[in-house]
Amino acid sequence: GKLSMDKDGRWAARGKPDEKVLHRWLKHDYFHRRPPKSTGRELFGEPFFKTAMRDLKGRTAFDCVATLTELTARSLALNYKAHLPTLPSRVVLSGGGASSPYLVAAIARQFAGQQIQIETSEEWGWPAQAIEPAAFALLADLRARGKPGNLPETTGARRKVLLGQESR
Repeated sequence: GKLSMDKDGRWAARGKPDEKVLHRWLKHDYFHRRPPKSTGRELFGEPFFKTAMRDLKGRTAFDCVATLTELTARSLALNYKAHLPTLPSRVVLSGGGASSPYLVAAIARQFAGQQIQIETSEEWGWPAQAIEPAAFALLADLRARGKPGNLPETTGARRKVLLGQESR
């Protein structure tokens, strides 16, 4: 009976983001590094979550989820504005976040007044949950054919390389 996610952003919609905490989190060095950059659990996994929960101590569960969701929206907009030569006319969302009306609206608010359409991959005929598996299938195919799977200009790598490993 426990929820494993904020289905459709319902919890976030019932909460109020903590502006003071968000302001502090958005000062994190990661958000201000020049791309290309990448991160995963080493920065925003369990250690970040534990710190976040301490930062949000005393808030309702709804406020915690709203604050974390707002961090996602604001960090995306912050990086678009800081690192792209011009803002795109369209942002296409996919994955779990694309099914959260609260997150989609939060992202749209960050670009309000800037003539940017916020859409989901569903609107382009790609199921939101299919993008990541399709990307990994493409990477596996490139590996199997001995072709590089990275773009140095977007990843920061020094050269094109084969990605992944074959296991038998």
